[in-house]
Formats: sequence, C-alpha cells, structure tokens
Amino acid sequence: MEKQVKAFVDGHKGDLDGKTKFLTFGSVGYRQSTSLRFSGVKADEVLERLKALKLHDCILTKETVNRDILRTKTPDTLEKVGAKMVSGDTFYYEVDREKVRR
Repeated sequence: MEKQVKAFVDGHKGDLDGKTKFLTFGSVGYRQSTSLRFSGVKADEVLERLKALKLHDCILTKETVNRDILRTKTPDTLEKVGAKMVSGDTFYYEVDREKVRR
C-alpha cells in the first residue's frame, strides 16, 4: 500500500502545504534525507579500503550462533551451552498459484 500512496503523492506534489499533507488518518509528505552511496565501487572493495586505511571503527563484525552446526552436536553438548532440541508441529501454508490465476 505504501507504494500506491507514494505514487499518488508524487502525482499531487502541488497539493502539499509545504512538504507535508495532513490527512484524516495521518500525514504524507517528504523530508530531507541524506544517504551514503558508494561511488562506482562495490561494498567488498570499500571494506578492503577501510581495512587498508585502518578505519576499523567503520566496519561491523557480527557474531551469531550457527544453528545448523549446533543442531548436529550431541544432547550433552547442547545442554552444556544451554540449548536443546525441541520437536513440534509448525504451521505452514502453500498457495496453489494455478487456482489463484483462474
């Protein structure tokens, strides 16, 4: 729905009071924003340049649990790290795209 609202507002910029239009259930408009873009280089190249320049504060390192590997460990090991295997029914749904198209 956001795309449709944006498309409508884009087509009616002249109707805005400044940069905002107040509506019954909220407001729409534009606000000044600044984004960081890489000029002609990919993110991995930027990372290499940051490392070469020792700008380590510009690099995020995220540690996460590798659940796929942890799942292969023994119950004793799982218990030691505060984990356990739990089985149960998990909800799912599948869309029959052929029937939807008709």
